Amino acid sequence: MGNQIQILGLIIMFLLMVFYWIEKEKQPTKRNAYKYLLVVTYLLTLVDIINLIASSIATNTIIYQKLYLSLALGSSLTVLFYIIARNIKEKYCMQSSLAEKKYSLLKVGYFLLFFFHTLIIFILPSLTINPIGTTTFIILGIYFILTILSIITSAKTLNPKTTFHFWMITIIEAITLVLQYYLNNMLFLTIGNIVIAFYLYLTLENMGIEELESLRIENTYNKEQNIDKVSFLKNISHEIRTPINTIDGFSQIIMETEDIEEIKKDVADIRIASRDLIDVINGMIDLSIIESGDLEIIPENYNIYDVLDSIIEITKSKLREKDVELKVEIEKNIPEVLWGDSERISQIILNLLKNAIKYTEKGQITLRVNRIKSENICRLKIEVANTGRILKEEEIKNIFNTEKEINQSNLNLSVAKYLIEKMGGSLEVSDNQTKEYCFTATLDQKIISEKQSSSSKRDKILKPFKATGKNILIVDDNKLNLKVAARLLNPYDVNITEAGSGQECLDILEQNHDFDLILMDDLMPGLSGTETMTLIKKIERIDGYYIPIVAVTANATSGQKEKYLENGFDDYLSKPINRFELDSIMKKYLKGNLSK
Repeated sequence: MGNQIQILGLIIMFLLMVFYWIEKEKQPTKRNAYKYLLVVTYLLTLVDIINLIASSIATNTIIYQKLYLSLALGSSLTVLFYIIARNIKEKYCMQSSLAEKKYSLLKVGYFLLFFFHTLIIFILPSLTINPIGTTTFIILGIYFILTILSIITSAKTLNPKTTFHFWMITIIEAITLVLQYYLNNMLFLTIGNIVIAFYLYLTLENMGIEELESLRIENTYNKEQNIDKVSFLKNISHEIRTPINTIDGFSQIIMETEDIEEIKKDVADIRIASRDLIDVINGMIDLSIIESGDLEIIPENYNIYDVLDSIIEITKSKLREKDVELKVEIEKNIPEVLWGDSERISQIILNLLKNAIKYTEKGQITLRVNRIKSENICRLKIEVANTGRILKEEEIKNIFNTEKEINQSNLNLSVAKYLIEKMGGSLEVSDNQTKEYCFTATLDQKIISEKQSSSSKRDKILKPFKATGKNILIVDDNKLNLKVAARLLNPYDVNITEAGSGQECLDILEQNHDFDLILMDDLMPGLSGTETMTLIKKIERIDGYYIPIVAVTANATSGQKEKYLENGFDDYLSKPINRFELDSIMKKYLKGNLSK
């Protein structure tokens, strides 16, 4: 009778595997641990039959018993693996990259445990360990307890139906272990695992039910995301409209004002609002890059004092309508030039400060920057403390929970934390018992120069040199951008030629290539700047001349400079054009040789 049951079980398992794989071929799915459960249960049944046949013909069965024991323990381990994998699938259903990473780690742990207990079984003497011995039940008991714990801990995040099915297979497993222990018959372990595999096939692994459940989970997730997006867009709309209102309002006022001093003050406010707007746009772009996982850290030499000066100026502009004091404490012996991604460093500090501004209506915000020096490494310790509303414990948990996506309800802190960790640093939060809430970021930066700054970039007065007789070609499809670039170049006393497209640029160069510098926009209709530059470089190689070509583009996300240089551009300027950066370009390509 036992043989007949096991042969029937083998046939059932074979058919289950065939049907399951046929269905999965139609609708392939990643991260499904059920296939491992099918394979292990099928092999367990097969080895059980071989073991019975070997016993009936008086053949040594020790090797088969060890194989059976390994698979019996493996089947219990696979049930645990299946439950955890299913939890990952449901919890991170819409976050494929995160789910894939967690599933890969889980799979490695599963195979290591399977290998480990198999190794123990084959190393220990056959009399010490056997399919119905105490050692077997100790290991089975451990896996069983871990299975129960995994169901309990994941119950809050799982669908109640899924949790119910998990408890059902746990009950089947418990009954199997009890029968096996008291009746000393290996048949019960085999039958129990076949029942579990069949039960899961009819419930959680049924393609129709699974599709409906996946659709339900996806709809629930999408609803939650839509609510978050609506709230996020409302906040972003407010943040964008605020600086635009300043820019538009002062522009109208300037047109009606004749007082030069008043105009200068208004223009200064317009510049501040412009930087605020760029900051909001960069934040949106960075959020998109972060969520796609494509964000890169691009290290280069930078002056930490220039970065801090810029941050302080921007922060003061954001506080101009609040009764809040900005207190700055910067350690004097911080090395002047460091190696790192200055754009990301600036973004981190600004985000921490913006978070403090958000929660402080009255009082004080303190920015402290200290350093811990270790050989050629400067560990920057950046503290931002505020006397405003203290964050709730749940808000802090959401920010510091690494398993969550970027938290749009507290975007500044979430992005800052992500960038800090991406750069190998850490972010901590504490209440320093003085009614201040303090966020502390630590980042290691390589020291390039210890020389201390006597003055920042903003203290220097820009004095454009004269490059009389030099010819510059500006290429941009936007007439206002052409006008801005030309006005910025006027103090250098250069000859300016304008082109409104890539093709027009090529036509001009065909007639006259006597230019000392080309400032090329990239995102243009028709021929892009990159395509135009590539054609120019080919013509240069044939005709034997060379004109430096600088990419001047609003495509200013981190890493773009390196990509433009790799594509063949000689240099890079981001829009809006910074006069100091433009001056550096002019000095680099024109000042060395001011006469033809």
